[in-house]
Amino acid sequence: MLLRPDVGAWFALGGADALGPAGDALAGLRERRQAQRGGADPVVAAIVRTEGINAGRDALRLRDGRFQSRAADPGRAADLLGSLDAAALRTFDASTAAGTTDLANRHAANR
Repeated sequence: MLLRPDVGAWFALGGADALGPAGDALAGLRERRQAQRGGADPVVAAIVRTEGINAGRDALRLRDGRFQSRAADPGRAADLLGSLDAAALRTFDASTAAGTTDLANRHAANR
């Protein structure tokens, strides 16, 4: 699944509502791996981080000829990003880990 083009695009874009099937598939993978390996699993951490980034921003997409919008959910973003503990953050490079922590803190302040 991780080699699917839509999944790669989902990660590259920081999540995307327009790639719902990829996001749904990854959410299922996250749940299974998290139950087996915990939150410090690199795949789990990457999915949670990307879900948090996506939750923290507005989305606009064209569906059936009409624009549909979704407002950012800073609370959900803060919960997702804040759930990445020190062990999970170690799966990222230092800059990404620091940026993720900063983003979690900014979303928490905007709940």
